[in-house]
Amino acid sequence: MASRNEYAESWKQRSNKNPRSQSPRSNAWETVKHANVCRVRELPNYKVMEYREFGKTGWKVSEIGFGGWQLGGTWGNVDDSESIETLLYAFEQGINFVDTAMLYGAGRSETVIGKALKQWTGNDIYVATKVPPSVWNQQEDINAPMRGRYNAVYMRQEVEAALKRLDVECIDLLQLHGWYH
Repeated sequence: MASRNEYAESWKQRSNKNPRSQSPRSNAWETVKHANVCRVRELPNYKVMEYREFGKTGWKVSEIGFGGWQLGGTWGNVDDSESIETLLYAFEQGINFVDTAMLYGAGRSETVIGKALKQWTGNDIYVATKVPPSVWNQQEDINAPMRGRYNAVYMRQEVEAALKRLDVECIDLLQLHGWYH
């Protein structure tokens, strides 16, 4: 398997060989409607995906991540196969960081991302997901106590459920999903 740097270099080389990416007159603003989202296929002066260090992890994550909220169907009907195709397209473009949560479609977003990860044969994709508090009846109270909302038993259950939905062995980044002002 190629390293992330080798992948970025090979992507640079492929982009430079594409005659359409050389011409400012190419279909610069061709858009494709996909999973209720429009994405730009080509841009003038096309640039390779850039990566940054993710804290002290040693990970090189894409500067553009994929937010998975819309994959859960919260905003209307979403076709899972189109969502998977969109994710795979994003991965092909060099996006290697995906954000999701159990609350995005009651776990549907995580499940769809898990299916896309199973189909992906390229470099590693880093997945961030979130666990909601076990009790949150004071969403408007910015001073609501957090103690007891993320107890060990609850967290273990939520992490195991997320691992199953994502169909992965580990979660790269686990976040506490709260609404703080």
